[in-house]
Amino acid sequence: MMRAKQDRGGWPWKRICCGLVGLFVISGGLFQPLRADSTGEDDPEEMEETVEVEPEVPENWQSLEHPQLGFQVNFPLGQLRESIEPVETSLGTLEMYILGLERDDEVYGVIVADFPDFFEVIPRETRFDGAIAGVLTNIRQRLVQDRQVALSGYPGRILLYEGQDGLIYQHHLYWVGTRLYQTIAAVPAQLPERRRAEFFESARPFFQSFTLTE
Repeated sequence: MMRAKQDRGGWPWKRICCGLVGLFVISGGLFQPLRADSTGEDDPEEMEETVEVEPEVPENWQSLEHPQLGFQVNFPLGQLRESIEPVETSLGTLEMYILGLERDDEVYGVIVADFPDFFEVIPRETRFDGAIAGVLTNIRQRLVQDRQVALSGYPGRILLYEGQDGLIYQHHLYWVGTRLYQTIAAVPAQLPERRRAEFFESARPFFQSFTLTE
């Protein structure tokens, strides 16, 4: 298991965070608590389960497990950085855990945040609507339709978009109870289309290796 270096500033976290801060600025109107007998579960017929594929991780990649946050993931070679960022939202201050790697023009990141307990009774679809609405505040254009996926039976969404910062993002979101997991890979939009396609193909082991350990 690789250990990440604690970020003390001086590392360009904005390249990961610039498209994410809006995600946590959630309006209280969207997330109104439901009645007491609501479970927050979606209609199972609306869920699209996907088959989880065993990742083919390159031998020289590094593995990191975070027991406290319940996940493990593989990254390409490079200096991993981690940070805990307080984010002011309409729900109060939330702590956003960020684990990232930047090498040349490529960015990889894992972001985890715990939301208040009452989120448990909010329908998952409503939670995804709120999360995606936050992301949209930083999007220049969406490149494909969002995909519905699942990770260990938990619902997820995959987005592909160009951010206001000039990066093309592949962005995965998963709700596990009141915890939101995100995995992100990004590359500059100014690169040739073929180069961008090659990057996202090479990033597949990163996304596929992300697993829940709790």
